[in-house]
Amino acid sequence: MVCKTWSKEKIIRFCAFVVCETFCLFSLIYFSLISYRGVSKILICLLSALCVCAPTLAEKVFKFRVATPVYIFVLLYAICPMLGHAYKFYYLIEWWDTLLHATGGVVFALLGAYLPTLFGKKEGINVLLCAVFGFLFSAFVAVAWEFIEYGCDVFLKSDMQQDAWISEIHSYLLGSSLGERGAIEGIESVVINGQTLQGYMDIGLIDTMTDMLVETLGAAVYAGIYLLDKGKYSGLKPIKAAFESAEKNAENEEKVL
Repeated sequence: MVCKTWSKEKIIRFCAFVVCETFCLFSLIYFSLISYRGVSKILICLLSALCVCAPTLAEKVFKFRVATPVYIFVLLYAICPMLGHAYKFYYLIEWWDTLLHATGGVVFALLGAYLPTLFGKKEGINVLLCAVFGFLFSAFVAVAWEFIEYGCDVFLKSDMQQDAWISEIHSYLLGSSLGERGAIEGIESVVINGQTLQGYMDIGLIDTMTDMLVETLGAAVYAGIYLLDKGKYSGLKPIKAAFESAEKNAENEEKVL
């Protein structure tokens, strides 16, 4: 009975993996040979293909079992940046980037909440510790990612920290005296080197702070749920605990039958 249960899960996981990996490889071939639009799309397709393999590799290296719904969720999350960049979902769907950061907050909080159990080498680790560590780990990843985006924009001249138009500025630099805040409101146009812009351009600050805020909120939501269910359904379990849970479910099924 246990074998049959596991075989069903393996089939579902294998099919999900094959679909996502095939899509990544198809995209890699398409943007490399058929519709070449620069190296960046090829790289994102290659990285996505590697990220799809990450959950399975992590299970083998760190000796834990990812629950099947979480496994599929992570696979879908792994290909979403490729959809955003290569297939232009970032520009076609206004909330796509926000969705990815919120989802990332949950994914990395889930991983972070498991790390105390992994490195503690014992069961029964404080649930509050795991929840807090998961939240802080996810927040750290959010900040580290914004560092990467900033580095790419500075050194590679990209625009990962997307700009935004704003119609007013409030700053102490505009004040008429020391310590007085000045303002320019109702900005309709700005001229730079003879080029007229439709307003004042914020060069990434709003995007950066919004991304970190959204990802932190996602982490906080997961940490709250983790505390409410006392870590019983964390999504990641040591191999031994995962098999014990499978055996228990099988026994319950047999009793029902």
